[in-house]
Amino acid sequence: LYQDDPGAGFGRSDLRFLRAEIRNDTRNNPLAPSRGRLITLWSKVGGVFGGDLYYVKFGISNTFFIPIKWGIVFSPALRLGGGFGLTASRFLPYPERFFAGGIYSMRGYEYFSLGRKEQVPGIGEIVLGGNKSVISNLELIFPVVRQAGLFFVLFSDIGQVFAEQEKIDILNFRASYGFEIRWISPFGPIRFSIGFPIVKKPGDKFRPFDFSLGLFQFYPELEEF
Repeated sequence: LYQDDPGAGFGRSDLRFLRAEIRNDTRNNPLAPSRGRLITLWSKVGGVFGGDLYYVKFGISNTFFIPIKWGIVFSPALRLGGGFGLTASRFLPYPERFFAGGIYSMRGYEYFSLGRKEQVPGIGEIVLGGNKSVISNLELIFPVVRQAGLFFVLFSDIGQVFAEQEKIDILNFRASYGFEIRWISPFGPIRFSIGFPIVKKPGDKFRPFDFSLGLFQFYPELEEF
């Protein structure tokens, strides 16, 4: 379907793109919000300024922060993404595909490990990723010492990425749960995450412990993560 397509992006490529987004942000605090929402509608077009990868990507990211009691915040999030190549195969180029796994998408699973895997001549087995992505994250955020920026988080993640030949099938979704320690430190936001996969299938790779410095939550600029 795509291996003979020079626009598939498996070789050396010249990537140029135009990205646009509309953002609605009512959070009362960008690092540790206790109420509000962050909704982002984005699109990305490759090849408009030259280069050799031609594609269209689009998506929406919704994150809400709902105060409950005693400073506890319920935060549901849903991210949907899609895309296609503008060449004969319609294959979304490999550098622009959606991937899942890791602290910014599916905690408990290895980074970029979910989705279809395939043998590519001259490269070997790769995670093909997808041209469609569905990721949902549910969090309960407990303030431990709010003045010090220290929080405890319970989470549950569910989602998957799907390739061109695949339909979005809930039976192929993965799910996990776990907890995090978050600290707004003098060096920036720090996350320590422990994740436990609920759904395990052959070929899945796991990452029980994860760490992040710099971002507490998903940003659309990292939509392929």
